Amino acid sequence: MEVLTGAAAIRRRLVEMQHKARHELRSLVPAMGRTVAISFEDNLDEVERDAMRRGVVVRSVVARAWLERPRAARRSVTGSARPGWTPRPPRRTW
Repeated sequence: MEVLTGAAAIRRRLVEMQHKARHELRSLVPAMGRTVAISFEDNLDEVERDAMRRGVVVRSVVARAWLERPRAARRSVTGSARPGWTPRPPRRTW
């Protein structure tokens, strides 16, 4: 277990762990009003695109409220999709 204090330390560690990923990244995108350590947009720009270029699979669970924000949803899909990928509507699991 590693105990981190402060947003800057948490952000540094999250980015470092993601840069070291070789096969897969998993993430949760909550619908929070404010960013605590790293925003979805910053993480996408700073880490996830690089990981995808290296062949790392990125899988995310996204809160429905996040997808109801038009700019966020558009950026999530267009920023994360690989070439040739066609987005599908979310499946209901209940």
